[in-house]
Amino acid sequence: MDVRNWPRKVFLESTALFQLGSKLQKPEFAKLKERRENLKFDLFVSEVSWAEYIRQRADKIDELAGDIKSIGARLGEWDLNRQNVVATHAQVDAFRKSVGDLYAKRAQETGIQVLGVPDIDVRRLFRMSMERVPPFEQSKDDKTEKGFRDALIMFTVLTNIKERPEDYSLVVTNDGLLAKGLTNHTDEFKTALTIVSNLDEAIAHIDARMSSWYREYLLKESEEAKAQLAKYTNEIAEQVNAIRELSDFDFGIGGFWPRLEGQGRWRSVSQLNVSIY
Repeated sequence: MDVRNWPRKVFLESTALFQLGSKLQKPEFAKLKERRENLKFDLFVSEVSWAEYIRQRADKIDELAGDIKSIGARLGEWDLNRQNVVATHAQVDAFRKSVGDLYAKRAQETGIQVLGVPDIDVRRLFRMSMERVPPFEQSKDDKTEKGFRDALIMFTVLTNIKERPEDYSLVVTNDGLLAKGLTNHTDEFKTALTIVSNLDEAIAHIDARMSSWYREYLLKESEEAKAQLAKYTNEIAEQVNAIRELSDFDFGIGGFWPRLEGQGRWRSVSQLNVSIY
C-alpha cells in the first residue's frame, strides 16, 4: 500500500470558507497553505461555494453601509456635520460594487482554484429533490426544500475526482447532508474521499499521513544504508583476505633478502649503508 496517502486535492466547501473571515488570513488557513506548498496538492472551491462566500461578504458590507447611513441620519437630527459620514458611505458603496473582483484577486494570490459547475442532468436533480436524496432535504409538509446548491457543489467535487481514488481527496465541510451525499455517490463515480468538518481537522488529517510516510521513508533509508554498509564490508573483507594471501615474492623481496643473508654481508636493514639521497 502506498503510504504517501496525503490528499492530492483539498476542497473547501462554503462552511469552511466562512471560517476564514473576510481576509482569508486565519492561522489554520496559513497552516493549510504551508502544507500545500510542501506537498504540492491542489486547493479547490466550487463555483457555488465561492459565490456563497462572496454573497456573505457583500451582505456584511451592506450591513456596514446601513450602519453608516444610520449614523449619518442621527447626526443630522442634531444638526451636526454629516459630510465625512456621507463620504465614507460612498466609499463603502463603491467597495461593495467591486467586491467580486477583489476576492477573485485574493483567490489567485492564495492559490485557490474555483471550479465551474459541470453539466448536470436537471431531471436527475428533480428526482433527487422529490425523493429527498441527500443533500436534498424537505420538510414533512413539503413546504420547504433545501439542497439544490449543495447538490451542485456535490457534483462539482465528484466530477473533478471521478475515477481518481489515488488523489486521496479531502473535503472540508460542516454540512452533514452534503457529507452524506458525497459519501453515498463515491461508488458511482469510482472514487474515494475523506470528509472533515473544519480546517483544524484537515490539517490533522494531512499531518497524520505525512508523519506515517516520513516514518516509512526513514525506515527505508535506514535499510538501504545498512545494505550498502554490508556490501562495502564484504568487499573490504575480501580485499583484506587477498592481501593476506600475498607472498614475500609478490612484494618483490622473496629472492633478494635471503640472498643477502646467505652471503653474510648484512644481517639487518640498519646495517645497510645506503644513502636515500
